[in-house]
Amino acid sequence: MQKMLKVRLRDILGIELLADAEILAGHAGLDNEITSVNVWEVPDIAEWVRRGELLLTTAYPVTEKIESLHTLLPILKEKGVCGIGIKTKRYIEDVPDDIVHTANSLDFPIIRIAKNVSFGDLIRDILAFLTGEQTRLLEQINTFNEQLKAVMAKQGGLEKYAEQIYEVVQSPLVICDDIFKRYSIYTGDEEAYQVLAEEIEELVGGQEKTGENLKTGIGESTDMLGGNPVKRITIPTYFDNIQYGKIIVWDLENKLNETDIFVIESASSLIALNTITRLTLVERENLHYANFIEQLLSNDPIQKSKALSEAEYFEFHPELDHQCVVLSLNKHRSNFLRSDEDPLLKSNSTILLRVLEQLRSAYSHGFISASKANEAIFFLEANPTLPEKKMAERCEQFCDLLFQIVKQEKVDQTAFIGVGRRYPGYANLAESFQEAGLVVKIMENGVSNGKHIARFEELGLLKIFGQPELRETFLGFANDVLKPLTDYDSNKDGELIDTVKAYFTHGGNFRRISEDLFTHYNTVIYRVNRIRELLHVDLKDPDTAFNLQLALRIKDLLE
Repeated sequence: MQKMLKVRLRDILGIELLADAEILAGHAGLDNEITSVNVWEVPDIAEWVRRGELLLTTAYPVTEKIESLHTLLPILKEKGVCGIGIKTKRYIEDVPDDIVHTANSLDFPIIRIAKNVSFGDLIRDILAFLTGEQTRLLEQINTFNEQLKAVMAKQGGLEKYAEQIYEVVQSPLVICDDIFKRYSIYTGDEEAYQVLAEEIEELVGGQEKTGENLKTGIGESTDMLGGNPVKRITIPTYFDNIQYGKIIVWDLENKLNETDIFVIESASSLIALNTITRLTLVERENLHYANFIEQLLSNDPIQKSKALSEAEYFEFHPELDHQCVVLSLNKHRSNFLRSDEDPLLKSNSTILLRVLEQLRSAYSHGFISASKANEAIFFLEANPTLPEKKMAERCEQFCDLLFQIVKQEKVDQTAFIGVGRRYPGYANLAESFQEAGLVVKIMENGVSNGKHIARFEELGLLKIFGQPELRETFLGFANDVLKPLTDYDSNKDGELIDTVKAYFTHGGNFRRISEDLFTHYNTVIYRVNRIRELLHVDLKDPDTAFNLQLALRIKDLLE
């Protein structure tokens, strides 16, 4: 537990011995935290005080120089003393007005204590109150945690957790799962749900607000509900220093106290476990599907036969038409990510798992899918008796929906969707997969005029790179042309391949090549001269430039 309950100075005023106490100054400071109590009986008390301490005094130490309080009170305030309890009529008749004025300016409480109250008895009762508050809090936390564990044991969802939290706060709330973009609203009764749910649903979209800093704990801000300003309290759900979501409570009647919030906060890790459990299950299921798809695409007849024997389990139908769609999230996305996002939330693997989950819920026709690293693979299924136009429309609908989800994830700028051709049965799955992958590589290399979705049929002349029988021929040509450079890079770490790419990208402008490669200008000149020597060519010659650029493009597309 990161902290204990904060007991405020005003809370102890309900103690019987303080029934006749009078607040002389510093009313605004009654929310100061009190952690202990001590008796002030020496002039140099500032050297011995502790943060959160309430000092009890008869004013004896300052009887002869009461004006010294003008200097002492700011020091006590700075050191975190929560206030002073003072008995008058013995050593001083009353607290002077100018001292009251100083205390008020500091929001530093001065409380007059009845003359007949024993400091010893008062200290005992205050300490007992502080201990009792902590004990009551721990009992409440324990009860609440046991209730949540019971929900977990019954595999209850976010809805059940929200219902349990409502029993504590008696205010509308929502539990948000930031990994899978799920949330559950609970308002207490059907009438309240009808009134508030629509507004709350809109507010959930902009969960983080000005005034909330969830990196440092609970956030507070204000929303408009039913036309009225309502305090919004946001409690992050953490487990093992990773934030998995948040609990948002709207304090309609301004009745939530610190104890309520602290009880919920203490159990936030249990809420996070719900998301962790779901994430673990989704990852495991994805791994099974990835292995299944890998076996389906294998050239090994034994592996393919094993996959087909498990087809029913994975809801794969070998007799239907199949078409591959590949979604690639470029690895280099740093310019498009918020710096305060948790690595788990912004990782490509998590984003892809979330995309797959949303797509399975939103798309009504059959497909199987899996993700790995920065890529997701989909095999769309279609009944061969369907008209060609209908099957094409379904594929287009699937890709549009997929890109819409990717856009909601805010990774659309670096996402590319390639579509292979549709083939009967399962025998040509690998060909469709290679075609979709080739389309993605072409788009990633900027050959598609900024398109993010493309079909293999649209490649035109570039389709020849996707012919399996020509693959080795193309790669052989590229390797022959670039061999002197790749050998040099391999032996001497020369980075000549990167340099010749940059040379053609920037039209031979050495200054821009130097900036692009983060390399000294003279080093670039040396490398370009070395390229000329190794290849025995003039890089400005059109035929030479064409062959080199074609070889580089082939390597990028086919390897």
